[in-house]
Parts: sequence; structure tokens; C-alpha cells
Amino acid sequence: MANPIYLDANASAPTTAAVRAAISAALECGLGNPASDHLLGNSSRAALERARTSLASLINAAEENITFTSGGTEANALVLTSFAALASDRPRIVTTKAEHASILRTLDQLNDVEVRRIPLSPEGLADVEWLQQLPVGPPTLVTVHWVNNETGVVQPVSKLRAVARERGFLFHTDAAQAIGKLDANVAELAPDYLTLTGHKLHAPPGVGAVVARPKLLRAMWGGGGQEGGSRPGTENLLGAIALGAAADERRMAIPAVAKVVGAMRDRLEAGLKGIDGAWINGQGAERIWNTTNVGFEGASAAAVLAQLASLGVCASTGSACESGRPEPSHVLRAMGLDEPSALSSLRFSLSPLNTEAEIDSALEAIKHSVERVRSFGSKMQEIT
Repeated sequence: MANPIYLDANASAPTTAAVRAAISAALECGLGNPASDHLLGNSSRAALERARTSLASLINAAEENITFTSGGTEANALVLTSFAALASDRPRIVTTKAEHASILRTLDQLNDVEVRRIPLSPEGLADVEWLQQLPVGPPTLVTVHWVNNETGVVQPVSKLRAVARERGFLFHTDAAQAIGKLDANVAELAPDYLTLTGHKLHAPPGVGAVVARPKLLRAMWGGGGQEGGSRPGTENLLGAIALGAAADERRMAIPAVAKVVGAMRDRLEAGLKGIDGAWINGQGAERIWNTTNVGFEGASAAAVLAQLASLGVCASTGSACESGRPEPSHVLRAMGLDEPSALSSLRFSLSPLNTEAEIDSALEAIKHSVERVRSFGSKMQEIT
């Protein structure tokens, strides 16, 4: 379909012109193996390190603490498996039920690890006081995402990090949805681990990174000595170059982008609130400026999404599909929503590539789709 309205940037933000130009230039120059000791290898290694410098500048991190990965999922797995492997006693990992699947499913696969869950408020905020009361005991890692990918709720990571430090716990935050949107200052937050992925920041999928204090990473598999031995395997050079270009483009533009995209999100949200029976999930908490998660009473989100797809609007339910049955979002359920409400909720996430005209067109499409789905439901009730 020509010119779709893309409102699913939290899933993957489309590449920008600057990122595509950087990729094209790299391909024109030729790509070698950064580990090779010849002209093309040396130039490729220099390009990789320039990308590392660009990312370090965006997040105010030490370059030597950045390890490139294939994306956020691998980055999160590397953190959790490293902590478990390096712990001297049976370790404890503290998290929430609303984390990304790459955290929750990796925890399910770890052996001999105690897992504790921080309670969430109805707005989806982690309970800092609960963490303060957690007994000091085994080696402990607290892992809480900075910004929730489904609701956009911003967690109090500074407070959580401070409590973790006071109690001698290590702290990790999945910052995939925060990087390039918030002033994600690694030097100021001082996490033991921070993870991110490029395709939320307009780089193509396939590249991410871990920022870790020295000696806190342990490679998940054998191989060469790439990335300081923390992540063996030839680096995704083109992906790293693209991530570096995305970081350069966003570094000085966060306030301006937040203002423009935030205004469009607010415009969209104001229109959504005008739909009868609509509500905003997480509205009572601080939320990232590009995201809204809205529920429509009496309208299946999956059905609304199908209607929107036919009208050229791309959005997301944020739910998985298992055994042929749509499952309610684990994030919304962790916030206390009942199953029908969770199954009636959609996520819309914007980027600087969107326009006000697209927002207005999307609003009309959403209103039409919700009305149509509700009319189907009414007709089915009449038949039965």
C-alpha cells in the first residue's frame, strides 16, 4: 500500500536519510574485517571505533565500556548470563512483571537463580519502597527497563539505582526506548549495566550494545577476541556505522525532537480521548513523549488493528499470539488491567518522520475502525 502511516516506531523506527547516507558511504568505501591487519581492515576498524565514539557521546559513556551486540535481546541476555556466571553464590535477580520478553524469558532459562518481582502501581511504576525493604543477602542484580515499550511509562531509574547502590546490589536498565528520547546520561546514572538497540533509534535491525563496568561481562560463547573478548564474533560493521550515524543525528536534537513529536503525540492522544469509551493506559505516570497506549471499551484491539491495516495505518497491540489465540499484554496485566481491557488496548508510537497531517488522517481511520468493530460486535450479539 502506498504511503502507509507508520505509528509503530517503538517496534522499529524507520531509517532516516542521514543513516541511509552513512550506510551508502560505507558500502562505497568497502567493508573489511575490523580484525584484519591490512588497509581495508584498518579503515574498517577505525570506522567501528568512530561509531563507538558517536554512541558514547550520545549517552555520555566511556567508549571502552561499550560492547556491540546483534541487538537488545542479545544485550539483555549477555547481562543476565554474565551476572549469573560471575556470582560467587546462588544469585538473586530482581525485576518486574512488565519487562521486555528478552528479560523475562532469559530469566526462565537460567538455572539456580532466585527471581523476585518488584510490585507495580496501577500506572506501571516499580515500587521503590519495596526494593528498600528487600533483605540484603545473596549477590543481587536489579533489572528494570528505563521506559516501557508498550505504555511509554518512564521508570524512576535514578531512585532505583540509588537504592540498589545503598544495599550493595548491582543495577541494570534496559534503555532501548530511552536512548535518543531522554537525556540518558550513563555517567550520571552510573548503572552497572545498560543495554540498548539500534533499530529504536532509526538504525536498521541487527545492532545493539551493552554498556558495562569493567570485568562485569562474560562471553556467552567461544570465539575470537572481538569486543574485548566480551562478545566473540565479527562485528556487524555496517550496523555499527548506522547506529553511530543515528547517534550523531540525535545527539544535539533531543529537545527539538521531543517538542515536535511530543506535540503530535498529544494531538493524537487528545483525539483518541474524544472517542467514547476510550482510556489511556499509564496516564497517571510520566511517559515518554512519542508513545500512547489506548484502550477502547467494547472493541477488540486485534480487530481494530486489522481494520487499521486495511486503511494503511501501522500500529501494534503489544501482545503475543500463541496457540492461535491473542494473549493479553503481560505489561497491562501486570498493571492490574483485566483481560478484556488488556485485549482492547492498542499502542501508537511516533517518530520525527511523522507529520501532523498523518496524525489527523490516522485519527479519522482509528475512529472509523473502532466504530466498525463495535458495530460488528453489536450485530453478533443480535444474531446470538
